[in-house]
Amino acid sequence: MTITNHDIRKPSIPLSPLSDKSSGRARSFASFIQSCRVTNSPRGDFISDTKMLIDIEKFPDVQSWGEFYCCMTSRHACPEAIAEGRKLWREYQKSQGAVPRRIKRETAP
Repeated sequence: MTITNHDIRKPSIPLSPLSDKSSGRARSFASFIQSCRVTNSPRGDFISDTKMLIDIEKFPDVQSWGEFYCCMTSRHACPEAIAEGRKLWREYQKSQGAVPRRIKRETAP
């Protein structure tokens, strides 16, 4: 019996390189989201909605979790969407080689 390793990827793992091929610059968060696959899940719904905002140029160039969180809350995102956004932000930070600090959960005033 022969056991082989297969390249099994999670559906939303980006398949493109971590930097812009033409310039060698770090990827933007919007570019990271664009590389994620849309699946039939809460995560996929979040990615789909975010891609739509990027396509119609309504998604800001966020540079931090705080900016991204403000973007989501200004659009009245539900707690589940914010949780998915937090997970994607962590994945983005890891893809950039950054070791993210634990993201503090924001609470409504």
